[in-house]
Amino acid sequence: MRWLPLPFTHMLVQKVPERFVWPVATLAPGLPLLALPDLHPWAGDWGWWLPLATALVAVPMADWLTGAGVPNGDGGARSGCATAYHRWCLYLFIPLQYLSLAWACSEWASPALSFADRVGLAFGVGWVGALGLNVGHELGHSGKTAERRLSRVAFAQVAYGHFLIAHNRIHHVRVATPADPSSSRLGEGFWRFLPRVVACRVIEALRSEAQRLARRGRRVWHPHNGVLRGWAVTAVLYAVFPAEYGFAVFPWLLVQAVAGVCVLETVAYLEHYGLLRTRRPDGRYEQVGHQHSWNNNSPVATALLFNAQRHSDHHVTPLRPYPELRHLDHAPLLPAGWVAIMALAWMPPLWRRVMDPRVVSLYDGDVTKANVHPPAQKRLLARYGAAAVTPCAR
Repeated sequence: MRWLPLPFTHMLVQKVPERFVWPVATLAPGLPLLALPDLHPWAGDWGWWLPLATALVAVPMADWLTGAGVPNGDGGARSGCATAYHRWCLYLFIPLQYLSLAWACSEWASPALSFADRVGLAFGVGWVGALGLNVGHELGHSGKTAERRLSRVAFAQVAYGHFLIAHNRIHHVRVATPADPSSSRLGEGFWRFLPRVVACRVIEALRSEAQRLARRGRRVWHPHNGVLRGWAVTAVLYAVFPAEYGFAVFPWLLVQAVAGVCVLETVAYLEHYGLLRTRRPDGRYEQVGHQHSWNNNSPVATALLFNAQRHSDHHVTPLRPYPELRHLDHAPLLPAGWVAIMALAWMPPLWRRVMDPRVVSLYDGDVTKANVHPPAQKRLLARYGAAAVTPCAR
């Protein structure tokens, strides 16, 4: 179902200058501060859950109010529009990210917080960590060594220092094929996908680095191992904060890391669900196209995620800076913004009811053309077979 924009707010968001859009994402690390009791005396103890509620409820509501999307011109997707200003929007996110984490650690160290308060705060901080992964992802695609190194700092909060190698070398090469652990399959529920993708990212990243180092005559434990370097930043971080605030904060660092990874992999789950590249006669897969990623153009989530919802264009042109990513009408379209649809992914029966027919319709009713989860193949063939399905919006 498509969101129905309110005319005034839809018109208003079209008038927002592009340079004012990206600070929305830069300032996102302030999300946990919504838990401050002085800001919500009416909420009581539930106030510590406000950051999570804001992420899950307020962002989708804001997207509904502001309309279906932002045109390419107003969204900043113009050739050559990326400037130092756009890079600094990324750079500034990271110190704010760690200031937010330091504040959260000071709160976790306080005996005044109940267990439930600490959990609520950890989930809010985990969202910031997931947004930091998005920033690190953008920096990791840069041709500048300094920016790729900076991306490790962004990944460190949620202990995902191996992500860059697994993403750039494995996911971008194998995307929308059964060989890609990060491409979810038709009929595969999120809670089955999550352990598979988390484990496979680690294994594939280590294997890739071992092969790279072997070609240079080095062992896997060499200091130049990019996976180990990424994990080392996390180790330093997870030693410094408990040393400063007490060991009691360490378990909550782990909780927020798990929450952040869960958010990131939920996004990964919905980005390519069921989509499959065609295998050519020579056995190789067709080139990655705009039809191999799910997209959305909702304004608030697009701004919050540095344009990441224009995901097809990112895979076709991985080095294109985020403000230049384009929304293309022929790319598969999700029924709502990424933030709104994440909760749907956490409920597999509802997810399948909404998304499975959309995937099958992309392949003209032939479920065998999709990237099917092997255990679900018989069930899907029995349900859909070769019957035509009403085409969905693309």
